[in-house]
Amino acid sequence: MRKTILTKNYAKAFKRLILLAVVLALVTAAAIPLSLSRQISDLSALEQTKQEETLPEGGEHGGHADREELWKSRITPLSAANYAILGGLAVLWLVLLVYYWLLVMAWLYKNAVNEGMNRSLWPILGLFTNLLAVLAFLIVRDDPRRVRPQTAQ
Repeated sequence: MRKTILTKNYAKAFKRLILLAVVLALVTAAAIPLSLSRQISDLSALEQTKQEETLPEGGEHGGHADREELWKSRITPLSAANYAILGGLAVLWLVLLVYYWLLVMAWLYKNAVNEGMNRSLWPILGLFTNLLAVLAFLIVRDDPRRVRPQTAQ
């Protein structure tokens, strides 16, 4: 496992991650409106017809609550397919986020080992603070007072 982390090409992995995020964003942008097209068309029809005159009259707050309930009752409820699409996309985004988080931790570990820094501290900081750990690492790494390990020639 350690050898895999130390030999991985992180530039390529982060480029792949960005590409996957863009593709997933495009899929999400297309799938959500398509899956909710019935609800969107119901709401659009309600907006266009302005059903205000058929709504029951009531007090200031009661009339508004009744009007909102009537609008909600006229919109098609979500189907199991809608929930499956939305849930599937949420899971894919979560997997991509976890992959990114682990990738940052591995990158911090590899660079800490290569720089002769504390190899346990940086992945742990990456686990809890992620981008803040990366910024701190980049600042600390360039400390000119720190003695870098000598490489064998």
